[in-house]
Amino acid sequence: MLWQFAEEGAILGAMHPERAHRLYERMHAPRDQAAWDRARAAGLDIPEKQDIMTYEECEEGENEAFMAYCDQCAPSLYAVLNP
Repeated sequence: MLWQFAEEGAILGAMHPERAHRLYERMHAPRDQAAWDRARAAGLDIPEKQDIMTYEECEEGENEAFMAYCDQCAPSLYAVLNP
């Protein structure tokens, strides 16, 4: 099932990148600190302060991780992606 979810997520991102971007922005939008504190006080397991990361920063980190994976596990693919 995990493979199916990963495949469907990749397809959504490839076919509708603007939707994936909007989903990310909604999930990671800055929240009101008072509401954040109330959620923590109610027992939600979240950090004391929100970790704000832009879509572009996240994308860059994912790309770096993918390239490191390719370098280590798929050198022929790495050579094609990083001329």
